[in-house]
Amino acid sequence: MRFLKLCALGSALVMTVGCGDKRFVESQTFVGQTVSAETLNFGYEQYMLNCYACHGENGDGQGPAAAYLRPPPRDFRQGLFKFGGVSAGELPHTQNLVRLVKRGLTGTAMLPWDLPDESLAAAIEYIKTFTNSPTGEESDTHSHRWQDPDEELGEPLKLSQDPWKGQAKEALTRGEKVYHATAQCSRCHPAYATRSAIVAYNKEMLGTETTSFADNMYRSYLRDSDYGVKILPIDFIYHPIKTLHPDDSKGQQIEQLYLTIGAGIGGTAMPAWKGSLEERDLWALAYYVQDLYSLRDTKGAKALRDKLENQPAFVTSVPEAPAPDSTTAQ
Repeated sequence: MRFLKLCALGSALVMTVGCGDKRFVESQTFVGQTVSAETLNFGYEQYMLNCYACHGENGDGQGPAAAYLRPPPRDFRQGLFKFGGVSAGELPHTQNLVRLVKRGLTGTAMLPWDLPDESLAAAIEYIKTFTNSPTGEESDTHSHRWQDPDEELGEPLKLSQDPWKGQAKEALTRGEKVYHATAQCSRCHPAYATRSAIVAYNKEMLGTETTSFADNMYRSYLRDSDYGVKILPIDFIYHPIKTLHPDDSKGQQIEQLYLTIGAGIGGTAMPAWKGSLEERDLWALAYYVQDLYSLRDTKGAKALRDKLENQPAFVTSVPEAPAPDSTTAQ
């Protein structure tokens, strides 16, 4: 309720003193794309009406509601985006960000915004101005990414043909191995297989012997990020996945997970897996994560966690040292 009151107060203030201001008299160019002053002024109005309360007047993520939000609102001055439809770290296309805002980020204060595409696109063009510092010089807080003539927009990720159509069971089997061995997802996210299974997966997929495990391997814990805040990697049987909309079908969830995993998450340890994993493994990983996610808020999730955390102690066999050769010359 306090958050809603702050949002209403922020909007009321903006409607009184903000809208109608003409902040731009000239067009601006962002990564080779020229945006008119008219569009930027319209975008300023839309931003102040709809985004200011959380992201702040200066795009620094310090709006009046920000103190109450976890995760904190994005600081647009950095020019970093987590879910832009391109590989992690690359600059997204406006239409990808429009889709992101319309869908929202599940489990966060970034709700789906039912606004005309024209309004959202204009607001996003205005947001690009925040990376330019007031002095015009690059600083620790202003990246100048959108104004840098050497920058390029990322290549939007596209779905390849799903090789596991009609073979979901086989995809899940493969995906569990990719998760715990090939991609090593459980280095950040929780593990969801027994220790003996993980040993077998690493031996089969990588030819390596796993003999040690983290103490809290079945839980998620805070990690560093490039955003200046700690982030908590998703526990797929407990947390909501931000890029999955509640109305998505199972098939749509798998496709969205393919795109999210393929792109990676900029500013975090989550790399872009598109091109690093074989396509069948990337799809299998999406199937497996979706299957884990389907357990969320069910007794099955608790049963799996209890089984894993109460499994018998793992003992690895250590080969005995060879006996000394009494015939060896001294």
